[in-house]
Amino acid sequence: MLQLIRKQLRAQGTDVIWGPVIMLAAGIVGMSIMFAMMKFDVADGEWFCLGTMLGGIVAAFYGFIWISAGIGFYFNMEVAMGCSRKEFFFSYYLTGFVMNGVYAIIMAIMCIIENALGRMLYPGMENDIDLLYYIIRGGIPAVVVLTVIGGFCGTLVLRYGKKAFWVLWAIWMVLCLGGPRISDAVSDAPDSVFGKIGTAVEVLLESVSVNIWILFGAAIVLACGVADFLMLRRQQVTM
Repeated sequence: MLQLIRKQLRAQGTDVIWGPVIMLAAGIVGMSIMFAMMKFDVADGEWFCLGTMLGGIVAAFYGFIWISAGIGFYFNMEVAMGCSRKEFFFSYYLTGFVMNGVYAIIMAIMCIIENALGRMLYPGMENDIDLLYYIIRGGIPAVVVLTVIGGFCGTLVLRYGKKAFWVLWAIWMVLCLGGPRISDAVSDAPDSVFGKIGTAVEVLLESVSVNIWILFGAAIVLACGVADFLMLRRQQVTM
């Protein structure tokens, strides 16, 4: 296992270094913004780990794009150089799990540091969100979901080309643009189309237990991983 990861890290070179660098830079920017907000008294007397949150968001985007966009390039390069498809699949995913796991660890360390700085810089003020609790509890599931779904999306584009890319892009835009609009409409305009959709979604979510949703999500992630493996086994080198 370690040998597979070492080979994959050597193949990817400096790509694996940029993630932590960008994440730390985003964290510093977030901490600076939080400090400025508190300085000018626009945070309503409460603070939270904005640096950790911003760093985590950037790391999630970078990790997803790194996994999905890189799979086509590294698949063609490594298989053309004699790597088996099975070895590539496991080495690529193992490396993805490790690197995204590193991001989660960095995020936890950033949160501990930012919590300490917050207690020192904003004495007597309340920390609005305990991010460390969510990082510890949801870090591993987030790493698994991010890696598997990212790899699955990348393999779809590798196999089906622009058709898959534009379908995934449309889904992404619907989630990014429609999600916040539906969420706002539930409280601001419950009788509108978006408000009714949001209300129906809330009813559906509340009608099913959390454990069932976890099992459902795990089944989807597992299905994506299996489908990814089967597609890569039949995928031809296109370079």
